[in-house]
Amino acid sequence: MACCACSLGRQLRRSGVRAVLASSFPEVASWLQPDVVVVCRAGRAPVALAVAATTTQFPPPIVVSASAEDRPKPQSDSKGGASAHSTADGLSAAMEGLESAHIADAASGQTVDPSVTERGTDGPQFNSVAALTRGEVFLSQLADARFVCQSDELGSADLEDGCDDRALPERVVLAARVVTTAQTRVCERLFDAPFSGECATPLPRFPRDIVATRWRLGLLTGPSGSSKSALLRAHFGPPFEAAWQKDVSVRAQCIGGVAAADRFLDAAAMPCSKRDVPFEELSSGEQAQALLARALAKAAAHTEPPDRVARIDEFGSAWDERTASNVAAALSAFLRSGSDSGVRVVLAGCRCGFVRNGALQPDWVFEAASAKSLRPATTPQAPSPSGVGPSLAPKSNDAETAARSPAAMLSRLSANSTLSDWEVCASARCSGAGGAVRLGVPQVSLHLDRCGHAEWELFKSFHYKSEHLSPQCEAYALYACVLPADAARRVCVPVGFCATIPHSGKRSEASRAPPRRAHRTVVLPDWQGLGIGSRLSDAVAQLNRRRGADYFGQTVHPVFGEYRDRSPLWAPTRFNHTRPELRIEGWRGRIQGIAVRIREPKLIYSHVYEGPKDDSAAEHLRRRALFAVDGLPEELSAGDTP
Repeated sequence: MACCACSLGRQLRRSGVRAVLASSFPEVASWLQPDVVVVCRAGRAPVALAVAATTTQFPPPIVVSASAEDRPKPQSDSKGGASAHSTADGLSAAMEGLESAHIADAASGQTVDPSVTERGTDGPQFNSVAALTRGEVFLSQLADARFVCQSDELGSADLEDGCDDRALPERVVLAARVVTTAQTRVCERLFDAPFSGECATPLPRFPRDIVATRWRLGLLTGPSGSSKSALLRAHFGPPFEAAWQKDVSVRAQCIGGVAAADRFLDAAAMPCSKRDVPFEELSSGEQAQALLARALAKAAAHTEPPDRVARIDEFGSAWDERTASNVAAALSAFLRSGSDSGVRVVLAGCRCGFVRNGALQPDWVFEAASAKSLRPATTPQAPSPSGVGPSLAPKSNDAETAARSPAAMLSRLSANSTLSDWEVCASARCSGAGGAVRLGVPQVSLHLDRCGHAEWELFKSFHYKSEHLSPQCEAYALYACVLPADAARRVCVPVGFCATIPHSGKRSEASRAPPRRAHRTVVLPDWQGLGIGSRLSDAVAQLNRRRGADYFGQTVHPVFGEYRDRSPLWAPTRFNHTRPELRIEGWRGRIQGIAVRIREPKLIYSHVYEGPKDDSAAEHLRRRALFAVDGLPEELSAGDTP
């Protein structure tokens, strides 16, 4: 969500389009950097807060580690196996299980115990899960003492009576057909990928033993686009939907009478003052609570087990963290209390803060992107009734907030600010405090270091043309060190990958090393749209230039190519903006002078990296790439580096 918000704000400012966004998550403001924030307060008039323009750069420049400037050692496996600097052992270990996983720091070669990183230590920590995939990063939020990876083997005592756990189901494949158009044909030519219109996506394999065990509450979670909703439909049925009568109260539309309706509305933590209000007059968050209550009522009214499952998609997406925790705790208490003992609930959503703080007590959790299932280490217990409320709100120091000057808070808001902080700012404005709100930029730093070929496994499916990696390449990985809003330590996550290979052209007279050219450049989808790809390209190009090597880049990607066209650091070659009809494939073809005819010639962008030639170009480079051996600005040198 964070990078998506940042990219959206960036594109809106570029295009000049105006947009009004509504969100329950205060951290979005720091990533969006809007012009105005309107704070809506229950029972009081909204307050508009002007936001001062920030001069802090985001994304920050890429910091190239000192070890990245050393010449890489030869790869131990000519077919693309792990090198001496590869984290392949850590990758394998972490994929085997969260409890025993370790990962090697590519810069130091040291291993980090994930249990230590959870406690938080000084300096950067490559969390054993966070350095792998986006699914494993997401899963790390739940990997604590309360959850363990689920075993594939279950005892007979764990099975639901009459259930068959003999085998996992065949993998579900979603298939669709789309009409090919002029736009799809452009993509075919650009990516050299013929498209028939047939689309097929296999869903993550969902373990049958989850469904076979005794359970009351399950959670399908994972980042956006990880097939949570599709898994919910495939294995449990479509999410609950309801037709609401106009001008009829929510309470009157729940099955079972007033007493039963109140029981289900209590399970959704629906405020009493809103229960006699028509559905169309409720806020989006209150409508989500009403939908949950009605789903519970409908499931309880059925007598057959398959129909006694309430299926809720996007659970928590419409609520702030306090409300989400209250609803989660109320739902858990309802299911653990024994009321309507046959009702089961399956939730799907990408928010999991209410699991970490203990408000939601699921019997199982399935993380879709990594296809891993978790079970609680102990039997879930119903939250105490007194716990449903403010005690389950996000952790914040109310005393400290109250002690701070409201006027001073107008200049201290950041990605870690809570809704309470924004309400204090709104109150300060109502009290006559002037000045614009100053939003801190997200606490993210980017670091580039050498890596082995094994890391390509994480990035290869996102390259726009080919998954092949030359065994002759030198590889570099880009990591982001992120300080989450609810953590006191940085988490290092993968962002991008860049590989270079020898270039066949002649060396310039000033060069001191054999020429090289760009081979593969990938930025993971979660970080796209921020201009990181071109920064990564410039950083690697300047790294090779510092070694004394000429560096070339050739691409058919229009955005990438157009950036180099206008960059003061790159110069066009004689092949720029041409459409060659012949292509030499591989070194054998080059040696033998054999070329193949291209079926549909494409416009290519071809450039040579020249580096900064004047002070303006040097400043442009400093805003994009910094080298650790040259010394870093104070705000960066004090931060964590991998």
